[in-house]
Amino acid sequence: MIATRRAMDLANRHKHRFHVLHVSTGDEADLLAEHGEFVTAEACPHHLFFNTDDYARLGTLVQMNPVA
Repeated sequence: MIATRRAMDLANRHKHRFHVLHVSTGDEADLLAEHGEFVTAEACPHHLFFNTDDYARLGTLVQMNPVA
């Protein structure tokens, strides 16, 4: 949150685009909803639809390991 807030402030102050990758908390999503015209963001589907409680039901099927 601290880094995102700082980057958003810089982007808006200097009128420069900034894109946040992999938003993973509701607090950060709320902050970005009030972003201003220079800030965009995206979230991964597993951040939107799963939480740690899903491990009991889905096991490693819910685990995300990106391929480089």
